[in-house]
Amino acid sequence: MTGWIFMQGPLERWIANYKQTFDTWEEGGIHGIVFGYLRFKQENGTTIPIFAANPEVYKSFGVDPPPEAPRDPAKEKLLHAMLDDAASPEVGRQPTTKGRPLWSSGICSLGTGHH
Repeated sequence: MTGWIFMQGPLERWIANYKQTFDTWEEGGIHGIVFGYLRFKQENGTTIPIFAANPEVYKSFGVDPPPEAPRDPAKEKLLHAMLDDAASPEVGRQPTTKGRPLWSSGICSLGTGHH
């Protein structure tokens, strides 16, 4: 059996110390990560998407794209670094490690303001 863990929001709580957290999970047998909900929590309690919606994707399905939403480039950069590290073959500091599989949840909620 392969162990997975669900990193749910607020995503900010995982970003601060993710390397130690990932190493601990790996030592405990966790080899895959599901992350979501795909929103950052703001200081006022509202949430914003973790990345900008691509209008072309929506249009390809005949759906109107959501309106542009506020963004937090600093948090996006930290999240990208965390996810790159999680998927990196260097994770686990062992040459045979291929990186952790990553899955996301909540994609359909992007741009709606709901979780």
